[in-house]
Amino acid sequence: MAGLDPEVVQFYKDNGYRVSDFYDAKRHHGLRLSRAQVSAGIVAYYEDIKDGVINPRQIEIGWGPIEYAKNARYDEYARDNEILRKYKPIIEDLNGKLYTWKLCFWCVLILAIFLGVAYLDSVNNLWGIFR
Repeated sequence: MAGLDPEVVQFYKDNGYRVSDFYDAKRHHGLRLSRAQVSAGIVAYYEDIKDGVINPRQIEIGWGPIEYAKNARYDEYARDNEILRKYKPIIEDLNGKLYTWKLCFWCVLILAIFLGVAYLDSVNNLWGIFR
């Protein structure tokens, strides 16, 4: 998952849970949780287990991240989502413009080569006249 430490993803995988399942809205029981909240809940729950604050049974690991997501601080994830939402269209637009610029560059280059060859040919014809 993008933005999550591979160690966190591996922890849930080792306990029989796919991190992508936590993002499924059906697991939220009607709560409207953003991806940022769920990501923050996943990380916060993992850190509490790692720090020994809680010692859940394996079946509780599947529900813990969602409960943590309700109250988790998700400032950094919200900031990431905001940046993506704001700049992704700009980057995609630049990608299209970059293609246009490449096309223009190659057309101008080919035209310059033809004009250069034509100029050299005319210069050679001039020298042929003066010989």
